[in-house]
Amino acid sequence: MAKQGQEELTVSFSEQLLDPNLSFPDYQQTTRQLTLNRARCVDPTLIDTFLRNLRHGSDDVIKQKLNNYSKQTEHRNDTRLQKCDSLIHREIYPNWQVRDSIIDFCAAQATQLKHELDQQKSSEVIRTTVDTRLDPYSVRDLQHEEEKKYKQWNDLNNWVENNRTIEGILRGSSDHFLKQNCDQNVDYLRKFWDLSSK
Repeated sequence: MAKQGQEELTVSFSEQLLDPNLSFPDYQQTTRQLTLNRARCVDPTLIDTFLRNLRHGSDDVIKQKLNNYSKQTEHRNDTRLQKCDSLIHREIYPNWQVRDSIIDFCAAQATQLKHELDQQKSSEVIRTTVDTRLDPYSVRDLQHEEEKKYKQWNDLNNWVENNRTIEGILRGSSDHFLKQNCDQNVDYLRKFWDLSSK
């Protein structure tokens, strides 16, 4: 689940989404929160670690998770399709949703940063014509400063695109696995998009 303010996003998630081995009898589910802002998107070290853990906790171990559902007492009498459905709706889709909200937030931050940089650039153009008469090197300095500012936006934009590509690959693999082991007639990706767009 995600709560979005104007400049922050707080993501709440079950601890089990991070560690697939936290499935013990009588285990108390705990909820964790991660608060994102532009600085965390621009320097995504924490987010990268978090996304890597989320991906490992779902898509990387999907076969293990499905097998665990077969062993759990509460799912022992369920059909294979019911076990698949439980896994998908209790773990896979919520995990994907958290990851999407994080990437979408950083994408929105990139768009906002670009807009701010473009506005700054247009106001600096007027100042540049005055400054070049006083200091011939000011244009070069401003260009260097502008490149530095846009580098931050470019890096963030590339990060968003890379993570969307990673998500597409992982979800494609998970969809393929689920079709082989659950129901080959279900498009699990479309089902996820239909559920998340409601």
